[in-house]
Amino acid sequence: MRDKILKALRERIVHVELKPGDPLNEKKLAGEFNVSRTPIREVLFLLEAEGLATIRRNQGARVSDINLSYYKELVEFRLLLERGIARLAPQNVTTEQIAELEELKLRIKATAPDDTDELTACDRVFHRIVREATNNSLLIKQMAIINNQFTRVARLISSKSVNSLSDVEELIQALKNKDSQQMEKILETHIRVFFKAMAKGTMTL
Repeated sequence: MRDKILKALRERIVHVELKPGDPLNEKKLAGEFNVSRTPIREVLFLLEAEGLATIRRNQGARVSDINLSYYKELVEFRLLLERGIARLAPQNVTTEQIAELEELKLRIKATAPDDTDELTACDRVFHRIVREATNNSLLIKQMAIINNQFTRVARLISSKSVNSLSDVEELIQALKNKDSQQMEKILETHIRVFFKAMAKGTMTL
């Protein structure tokens, strides 16, 4: 049950159904999920560890704020992990994962340029497939946490800086060619473009 609650609250925060600063009241959440306050408290600590919640003594828990300085550090850390992905994914990618990316390419092609929600969903699928291609459980877990943070910011600022059709096509080719250098270049460029848009958008919040 705890994992179910964690997933539900995480999705609400990432998709900005719960906005920065919104309270995460233990009693109300316990009533909503029909559980005691103990599993709710455990979930809130896990959300805090993922950077999605802030817990203050005698003040309770709230959805964490957006802090540009924190996201600069987050981008730096993500770039380090992306380099690891670029090295491991070409070595371990499966034919099934290549096929998933080919399907995603068609999905992006069929999506209207102004459909931010669908493009953001495609972006999440893109990064899930790529990180899972590393076949490294620790890297997969860390990247999933970080990508949730990026998705949250994208929704808050209505960013359209998501993977383009050319990004996916180039990455598929890099994986097929087992070209780690080209893959690192694609991933790093994508992240830097996103952060530039994010920084601009965050200033207006």
